[in-house]
Amino acid sequence: MALSGPHQKFAEGIALGLDQTEAYKAAYPDAKPGSARASAARLVTKDNIAAEVERIRRGAEVLAGGCVLTLAMKRQFLYDLVTTPIDQVGPDSRLCQSYKRNDRYAGSGEDAEQWAVEEFKVPDKLAAIKLDNDLAGDGSEASAAMGFVGALAALMNGR
Repeated sequence: MALSGPHQKFAEGIALGLDQTEAYKAAYPDAKPGSARASAARLVTKDNIAAEVERIRRGAEVLAGGCVLTLAMKRQFLYDLVTTPIDQVGPDSRLCQSYKRNDRYAGSGEDAEQWAVEEFKVPDKLAAIKLDNDLAGDGSEASAAMGFVGALAALMNGR
């Protein structure tokens, strides 16, 4: 049995990685925070909603080749990017986009001095803050993210 529009959107939000209250507010934008929490807790226990969330997640894993990042994982990466000082980023860091080491020499022979110049490139921290705002629903990309989940669900439903 197909879910109603708001229930479908709620299931999509949960599958995307939104917490229950956020998913409920995406499905029912006029809901008050207290009632959204209670209603979300009730909805998430319904068998048909849980089945739809699982179906969407399975479909997303198939489309992504088994590697699907949750919203929490994405936001954790952005948090790490914004809060990690550059002097704590090394060549093997997941935050390092590129690394270059140039050895420099002064003088010649046995008296030559050698030192290394290291350059690290990390993603733009201001862009990361904007993206995190968007993922949190505080920016213009928030509705686009929910639109993507709806499009994914439609694709999997053959609509």
